[in-house]
Amino acid sequence: MKELEELVGQKVIYSSAGGGMGPILLITVENDNSIWTWCYWEIWREDELLGTVNDDDTPNTGKMAVATHQLLGKEVQYVRMDEERNLEVLFEDGLQLYLYVYNENDPMEERWEYWIPRLNKAYVVMSNKEIKIEQYSES
Repeated sequence: MKELEELVGQKVIYSSAGGGMGPILLITVENDNSIWTWCYWEIWREDELLGTVNDDDTPNTGKMAVATHQLLGKEVQYVRMDEERNLEVLFEDGLQLYLYVYNENDPMEERWEYWIPRLNKAYVVMSNKEIKIEQYSES
């Protein structure tokens, strides 16, 4: 999906998971594009796993929240979606975000979304690898 390239060069202005959001991860960059996911995700700094969707979700101090806050202010340097629709996002300072679509224990069809408000589009990645294009909505 070529639209993912709009993330490159953008700094993260919002990054959160845990607390009332539970394992849901939301990242927004300077151009207002966002990644929203409830599939399995991991955040790494080089070879160190900082946090995953399965970690402590205590607001602000849980491992999940601490890991996601590491992305704040970091510039996206590279984005790649593979043929399985897994997503890899590399940030400055060796930070990496991975979203994994496949999970046999999770019945949800929608795995992650990429929002582009200025185009009024939301790309919804499904568990069957299909990408649905919908209208963007803030709700």
